[in-house]
Amino acid sequence: MRVEIPDYLLKSMLRHFERITDYCKAAPSDIKTGEALRLGKKDIVKIKRLITKNESKDV
Repeated sequence: MRVEIPDYLLKSMLRHFERITDYCKAAPSDIKTGEALRLGKKDIVKIKRLITKNESKDV
């Protein structure tokens, strides 16, 4: 089953997730948190790319 997420909701969630990854600082000894933040930043870039790609299709 596939459910579409409205753009306004997706962009809002992305903005909050981006702020969390930008301002969060992992302790040097906490490898898992540091890795999660690194992967989260990569995911943000991918999601932004998908949104812009999708917006260009709609026009």
